[in-house]
Amino acid sequence: MSASMERLGSAVFVALFFIYGSSFAGVNGDEHAIGSKLAAEEIQRKKCHYNLKMRWHTDIGTSPFAAPPLIADIDGCGGLEVVAASFSETITVLEGDTGKPMAKSYWPLHNLESTYHASPLQHDINGDGMLDILLVSSSGEITFYQHNGLLMEQFTYQLPPVYVLSHWYQRALTVAFEDISKFVSENMAQDYLGVDVHVFATPILIDVNRDGVIEELVVPTTHMFMEEDYDLSPQNAKKYVIGGVTIVNLTALYESGMNKSSTAITTSYYLELTQVLSEFPAFNLFSPTVIDLDGDGGEMEVVVALSTGNIHVFTPSSFKQTGQRNKFPLDYNTVHGQVTVTDVDNDGRLELIAVDTSGNVLCFHGDGSTVWTAEASGSSSPGCRVADTNSDGILDVIVPTNEGDIYVFNGTNGDLLPKWPMKTGKRIAANVLITQFRQTRGPPDIAFVADDGKLYIIAGDHSCQTHIDLEESSLVEVLSHDLLPMRHGLELLVSTTDGSIICLGSELETDVLDLIEDSHRKAMWFKTWSGATKSPNDFAFTELKPQLYVEAATRDQPEITGSSFTLYFEIADKSKATAHRNYSVGVYYGRHLLVKEQYNRPGRYELVVPTWPEPGKGHVTVVLTNQHGLVAVDTLSFKFNELILQDIQWLVLVPFVAMVVILLVGHGFPAKDLLPVTVSSKKR
Repeated sequence: MSASMERLGSAVFVALFFIYGSSFAGVNGDEHAIGSKLAAEEIQRKKCHYNLKMRWHTDIGTSPFAAPPLIADIDGCGGLEVVAASFSETITVLEGDTGKPMAKSYWPLHNLESTYHASPLQHDINGDGMLDILLVSSSGEITFYQHNGLLMEQFTYQLPPVYVLSHWYQRALTVAFEDISKFVSENMAQDYLGVDVHVFATPILIDVNRDGVIEELVVPTTHMFMEEDYDLSPQNAKKYVIGGVTIVNLTALYESGMNKSSTAITTSYYLELTQVLSEFPAFNLFSPTVIDLDGDGGEMEVVVALSTGNIHVFTPSSFKQTGQRNKFPLDYNTVHGQVTVTDVDNDGRLELIAVDTSGNVLCFHGDGSTVWTAEASGSSSPGCRVADTNSDGILDVIVPTNEGDIYVFNGTNGDLLPKWPMKTGKRIAANVLITQFRQTRGPPDIAFVADDGKLYIIAGDHSCQTHIDLEESSLVEVLSHDLLPMRHGLELLVSTTDGSIICLGSELETDVLDLIEDSHRKAMWFKTWSGATKSPNDFAFTELKPQLYVEAATRDQPEITGSSFTLYFEIADKSKATAHRNYSVGVYYGRHLLVKEQYNRPGRYELVVPTWPEPGKGHVTVVLTNQHGLVAVDTLSFKFNELILQDIQWLVLVPFVAMVVILLVGHGFPAKDLLPVTVSSKKR
């Protein structure tokens, strides 16, 4: 019995050895395979310059970001800061190199009363030369903060309500643009209800009428009732949705805040009226696009897509007389995402690109005629970006979708490019970032965060790709800038749904020559993306568009002295030359226009700029605008005649001090001298 048990035990042991031994061998094999895969990924990351590590991680609060932050030099000290306003709770300014709140300031500010769907902007509201922080809340309140966090309360402004005929829905199901004036009014009247404004996207700050003054803030508006704010039944509260645009004149706002003028601050443009429960309600959920579709150098058009599916295009000054642009509004399915406007086929004319909730990608001319249509997956998209992904000289249209796919279409004919779509399997809520990590020429890189908590980076030709596990999702675009100049390459900035900001960058140090050579700094500047769009109306990552760079000879001056200085800059543009090509360059100190000049070809230029007459420190912004109103911006920080002012103060003070000393030494004071004297002791 015992022998049989021993034989049975031996058999069981042998069986278990073979079963589990083979399993252990499999585990070791799997570990080896995983290790090899990770090693291969690490090698590819280094080869493709995707070897990014977390440089800093800052928790702003627990509220998600509904709009991307702004990367800019806020305090005029030459370094970069990150201006961040989460959906609620906190507004702050972080040092770009450390992620810590700005030193010697009141940041962060705790905000418990307002919410924000809009990114921060910059505007010199008080005219002191420093660009202030401009915020627009979801309830339509405009506020300005100095760089140190002080609220400029006298310039706070609430966007006005619209007045709607109280029982309009008994006369119509929806009200289109051509009939809306019969039902809405800017003034209170009998049988009209005031409906408050809401802002669900970032406004556009741009010189709409092209008079040289950057003072028009183009705000996307949705007028509707919030049930918790009014003594209305839920049924009645949902009867009113008005989509439109309000343009705020910031110069008039300043004069009103200083009690200097009673000029009208806002002009409102109401486009459609529906109910909340309509099949296609008139929500305005995305930023407008402001550009000159005709390219005649005149006033710009405002392009707005509502949830009704209508794309509206109008010129503000003639809106009340002539209505909208000929052939507009165009009627599609619900458009999701900002309308992209660019010369996608490089023919010298602008095209408009929109994506609707049925997955249709629509490209059409400024006269409304169709260029091409294409189809993507999903029921929503944050819009699109434009770049030459495969380096064939033809611009492509990159469309992310809520199904986790990235589509790339040929910009000339709408054909889907080979190897696309790229599928992640998880929703992509925000638009993609187009940049370039490699220093040598090659395809651009596409970066985005999916709902699986990973940051994906893909080369446009699929030669490189990787993902970095952040364990965080995001609703807004990834940004790129040279936040850490002493580190190699650009840094990426990710804003998360749990209220954190993550900075990713290389561990390699920047080559000393790259810190000195202006060509490297220029190449880096052209690859940055510091906000939701690169400029107020720039959606493309390409050399086939106007670009601007202020050269080191101007940029590196510690202080500007004298009555003028020379601005050295370059206009770069490899797009198709046309007979009407024109570049307007304006130089601003804060909001003040110092000089404006016209050019008709790309190249390097010198421009003599008068200095601001008052000594001080501020932002100098160089704004390039082509014939289509496409804007490129470069902002610098300078001191103007501050050292000379200090020298003059000493020159005035020193003679006075010398004269007082001479008088005291030569004459002393009768009775009681203020200066010490020596008295001989008496002999006793």
